[in-house]
Order: sequence, then structure tokens, then C-alpha cells
Amino acid sequence: MMIKYCRMLAKRFLIAGIGVYLVGCGSGSSSEQALQESRGFDFNSMLANYADNIILPVYAKTTVSAQELVNKTKSYCAMLQTAQNENTPIDDANIVLAQMDLQQSWLSAMSDWQAAELLWLGPLLERDRSLRNRIYSYATPNRADTCAIDLSAASVGSASFSIQDRANNTRGLDALEYLFFVETLDHTCRDSFEATQSWNALPKIDRQLARCQLAEEIAEDVIRNTQQLERDWDPLGENYRSLFLNENNAGEHLSQLSDALFYIEKELKDTKLALPLSLVSTCALNACPATVESRFAKSNLRFIIDNLIAFKAVFNGADGLGFDDIIRFENQSEVADLFNQNIDRALQFANELAESGNTLFTEATQQQVSAEGQTACVDASAQADISVKSYCTLHGLVKVITDQLRTDFVTIVNVDLPKRTQTDND
Repeated sequence: MMIKYCRMLAKRFLIAGIGVYLVGCGSGSSSEQALQESRGFDFNSMLANYADNIILPVYAKTTVSAQELVNKTKSYCAMLQTAQNENTPIDDANIVLAQMDLQQSWLSAMSDWQAAELLWLGPLLERDRSLRNRIYSYATPNRADTCAIDLSAASVGSASFSIQDRANNTRGLDALEYLFFVETLDHTCRDSFEATQSWNALPKIDRQLARCQLAEEIAEDVIRNTQQLERDWDPLGENYRSLFLNENNAGEHLSQLSDALFYIEKELKDTKLALPLSLVSTCALNACPATVESRFAKSNLRFIIDNLIAFKAVFNGADGLGFDDIIRFENQSEVADLFNQNIDRALQFANELAESGNTLFTEATQQQVSAEGQTACVDASAQADISVKSYCTLHGLVKVITDQLRTDFVTIVNVDLPKRTQTDND
């Protein structure tokens, strides 16, 4: 793909008479890989803007919020430990308030990570995105599983327990959502699982404390991984920033950045919206409520808004050079303007949806199942009529953006579609 990209870009710039030359991009020697710039677009400054003003600050913010989550979890566990020692009921007002505070801390950490979701670059892509999936495994086959988490809670006190030995379906921010927001302390495993057979008979405080201790292990695992991500980019650490800014790799990293934008298609449009709404063939029912992203905190709309805000920042390079500037450089300012208009339209609609009180996506999909409203949902998405306040309309508004990504964007910026999005399901 790299060689193809370089040849296409060089050819286009040559035809346009623009003084930007990709000399042997993708070949072996550094001189042939260098991105030479004279009177053309400043790709190196663009990449530096992304690294210093978007990527590094977003990753750093995730670590700050993860640390706050660790602190709140430890405090809550200590309160539960005291309650167990003093035989205090877990519905004590102070305990309830501490739990609510912890839930808010999780929501903040998740919102910060939703911005990082639009920055799957470099270390987050390595080993099939293993680092990302340890932090948050939604939209993978190994997303958080309630029984797996319950099994971990039942064994968290054993000397041999280590969260780092556990699969992703019992780790990460999505596992913490279950532990912090689920309304029952009963396990969700089949009776055949020996580890949880006596769980439901334990006193409530014992089960709550065990779950909190597991949450503490998971939260510390999350911050280990966010700190690793920061170290990977830190000039005083692994210094991936230097590699990212190396002009020999400019084409590859421009391609990675453009691929990252397609999170809005594959993960947001197709997985967060289309799958629960049965707008893709992988949901064979009128709707599939069990596939929603935020099953317990019920914050799907908040996270979609976070993704759209991050998408706009990544598309525009925040306040610096970005993809919109490449498009304007190619004398296609109206295309960049239309992109931003469509993003703002989807964002405004999502916020209006939230203000209308229609924030419970699981309930909306459950209603679609019972009402057999899948056909109406298809129509609402296709029409993208903002007078219809539904998640189906929101899907249609996002699809307007992703359709423009697949056409105008890849043509003008001259990049390939990411392999994972080369077939669009809707």
C-alpha cells in the first residue's frame, strides 16, 4: 500500500505542477524515502502538529483520568473494607455516595479514552492492537464478558490471581463498567462453573468487596497500559514520536492517520449504531440490544458524541495543519467545508437527542424489537431526517460523513481505504 500511495501522490503532484516530491518513497535508502518539500504542502509540520497538539495530549489525558479512577477505586474499596469490619450495610449513605463518585470518575475516564479511540496509531496498532484491547476491548470478539468477570471476582483473593494473566474479556475499562454499574451482585455464569457455585450465598458486603478488589486490580492494569502508551511516544521513553516525525516515514504515518479517521465508520457507524439497530446482516433480528456499547452505564450517546468531537479534531488537525488543509491545498475548500458541516450536523443532532431525554440506547433497541420497527429504522437512516429524533436518524447522519470519507476524502488526499473498511455493510 505504501508504494502505491507514494506513486499516486507523486504523480498527482507532478501533474498539478506542485513542488512536492516523494523521492523513491517506500524504497530502501533514506535519501530515496525522504519527503522533499519546496513550495508544496508541509506534511512534516502537519505530522508534528498531530503528534504534539493532539496525540500526546490525548494519551496523557487518558493516564490522568485513569489515575483518578485508580484513586477513587482504592478509596471505595477501603470504605467497603471498613464496612465489612464494622458490619455496616452496603446501602449506607456514605457508601452509596462514594459509589456514585466512582461511577462519575469512570465516565470521565471513558470519555477521555473515546478520544484516544480516534488515534489508533503506531503502538496501538502493533500485535493486532493488543495494547488498545487491554485498555478497552469493545468492538472485538473478546469484549468484556460478565461471566468471565464474575469468575475473576470469585478468585481475586487467591495468591495465584493476576489480572495480567486474564483474557481481555475480564480486563479494561469495559470490565470496570460492569463492576461499577451492574445492579445485582449475583453472578451470571452457568451452574456448571464451580468457582461461582457458592457466590450468590455470600453476604452482600463480601461480594461487593470482592468485586471492588477486582476493580482495583483492573484499574491498576488500565493505568499500566495507558502509561505504557505514553512511554511509547515520550521523547524520553521509547520515542515513537521521533519515528512518527521522521520524513522517511511521512507517507506511512499520513496513511495511519487517515486510517484512524475510519473508526467513525467501522466502530461508530457499523458497530455502535448499525449492529444494535439491525442495520447490518450480523444482527438477524429486528434489533440486537445486547450488542450496545455501554450496557450497564447506558452512556452510549455520550460516547458517540465524544467520538464525533474527536473525529472533528483529527480531521481538522485541531487548530493546526490537518486533513482539511490538504483538501484546501488541492483547491477543494468546499469539500472541507462540507465535511465540517456534516460533522456539526451529526453532533448537533446527537446533542439534541440527549437533551430530549432519549439517551437510553438499549431501551430504544428493545422497543424496536418488540415493535418490529426495523423497516422504519432503515427508512429513518436513509432519509437522515433530523425531525425524527431517533438513533436510526443519527446512524444516517454519520453515514453521510463516512460516505464522504470513502469518496471525496480518499480521492483528494489520495490514500487507500483501510483494509478493515474496504467493504461497507450498509
